[in-house]
Parts: sequence; C-alpha cells; structure tokens
Amino acid sequence: MGFKQELRLNLLAESHAIPFEKVREAIDFMGYGSPERVMFEMLILTGCRITELDRMVISKIYGSILYWGLGKNQKSFRKEALTVSYLKELKYYRDHHRVYGNKIFGIHSHTFRRYFNRDVRPNLSKEWQEKTLFQKKGALVPEYVYQLKGLRKNFQTLEFKKELEKWKDSGVALEFTSKKMKHSSKHITAYHYLVNFDTLGINNLSELEPSDLLKKTRQTRLMDFQNV
Repeated sequence: MGFKQELRLNLLAESHAIPFEKVREAIDFMGYGSPERVMFEMLILTGCRITELDRMVISKIYGSILYWGLGKNQKSFRKEALTVSYLKELKYYRDHHRVYGNKIFGIHSHTFRRYFNRDVRPNLSKEWQEKTLFQKKGALVPEYVYQLKGLRKNFQTLEFKKELEKWKDSGVALEFTSKKMKHSSKHITAYHYLVNFDTLGINNLSELEPSDLLKKTRQTRLMDFQNV
C-alpha cells in the first residue's frame, strides 16, 4: 500500500537537502553491493551531479582518491576521498554485476534514477513519496521533494558550514565552497546553503571534519558503513 502523495508549493526552489536519517533509511533498505546502493552512496561521498556518475572510471582512482570529469560542459575534474568500506562494497558490486570497460558503474545515471524511483522509493517512509511544485521553464511541475540531487545539497551545505566555522565570514566560506565544488556560476549565494541548515540539523555543529561527523552525531554526510 503506497502513501498518498501530498503536493505543496516549494518556496525554497531547488534548495531541498535530504535529512540524514532519511538518507540512512534508503541505504539500509537497498541490498549490499546493489547498483542502486553503490551509486546512491557515491552521490553522498562525493557530492557529484547524478550525470557525473557516468564519467567515473576505475583508472581515475588513486589509492582512496577518485578523480572524475565534471558535467554541464565543464572541462575540469573534481576529486574526493572514498572510504575503505565503500571501496570494498564497490569491489563486491563489480565482482557480481556486469560492468563494461573502464566504467565504475554498469548502468547509466538515468537508469539508476529510474530504478530508484521504481524499486526503492515506494518502499520508504511517506516523506520519500511527497511531491511539491517546482518551477521549470516558466511552469510549475510536480516533483519529489526528496530528489537524488538533494544529496549534492547535503554535501555542499556541510562544506559551507565547515568553512563558515573556520573563517567566520560567509563571503569567504562561499568562495572556498564554490571553488571546491567547481561551480561554473558565481551567482550562487550563501542563502543557497543556509536554507538547509535546519533541514540537516547542523546549526549546532562546529569544527567537524565531514568524514568524522558520523562518529559524533547521528546526522552526517559521509556514511560510515558498518560490518563491511
């Protein structure tokens, strides 16, 4: 039995992050080493765009550091560290699923999105089923409140929080975060991040490295996968 979908106006436009307990819920539902789970976790660990999953290749993993080409016609790379437990799960996935050539994943990002919405989302709590109205090309269209791209919001909001705590200046924090995320537009504002502080419950966090958050609080960006 599915949940009734509730439509409401999204006043924060594209600012929706996903509460970390909901992220954990999705991970726990998906099978270990499944395509959906390893791709979902990659979004968490790197803050990449969904389409950038298609650009990730095994030959660009050096130790625990992954380099990948950016989307949106950007001719540059980003890099992020992958956890040891995730690398073990990624190896398990590749050993048990068909993957072509140098690609990290065996399915395309649009297929991953479709599988998640078809096979995972309907089995999660009602918040995952809720829809809201987003503005697209001058029209209001219904879409899920918790979208997969919200994991990127989680990542960069926590990065902004870390820089804000370090420099005590939102302008400086914005510059560092934008540089790390390699945003192509300078029109991104601090408000874009601040609106998600309450959603992620990070207002009271200070001086935390992203990779250490799970050890100190239930809500974290980087999942420390246990029993892997």
